[in-house]
Amino acid sequence: MQELSRYAVPYAAAMTVARVPVAAMAIAALLHVAFTLRGRRAAFAQVLAVVAHAGVVVAVRDVIAAPLNYLSESLASPVTLVRLFGMLDEASPFARMFALIDPFLLWWVVVLAIGLAVLYEQRTRSVAGTLIGAYAGIVVVLAATMAVLGKS
Repeated sequence: MQELSRYAVPYAAAMTVARVPVAAMAIAALLHVAFTLRGRRAAFAQVLAVVAHAGVVVAVRDVIAAPLNYLSESLASPVTLVRLFGMLDEASPFARMFALIDPFLLWWVVVLAIGLAVLYEQRTRSVAGTLIGAYAGIVVVLAATMAVLGKS
C-alpha cells in the first residue's frame, strides 16, 4: 500500500490534466446540441471557448479549496453552503442539500450563461435562469437520492 501511495501525487496531477479537457468537451457538446435543437446556431469551437473560459471560476475554487482541505484534514468541500449551517445534522436532507450547493459553481453557471447569451444572441436572464434551474434540479435530485439511500 505504501508503494502505491508514492504515486498518489503524479496520479492526481495526471487525472486533473486529463479530466479538465474531457469535461469541457462534454459540457460544450451538451450545450451545443441543446442550443442547436432550439434553433440557435454557433460553431462548436465557440461554445468550447465559452465553456473553457468559464472554467477559470472552477479553477479558482480549487485553488481556494485545496489549502482549506489540507488545514481541515478533510476531503469534504470547504466552499459549500453546509459550512454556514453547521448546526444541521449531517444526515438531514437540508444538510445534504446545502452540501451540494457551491457558490463557486453558481458563479460558474452565471459566467457560462453570460457567454452563451452573447454567443447565441439571447437574453442573459433567460439563459442564466435555465442553467441555474438545471443546477437546482440536479441538487434536489441528488439530495433526495442521498436521503432515500441514507435511510436504508
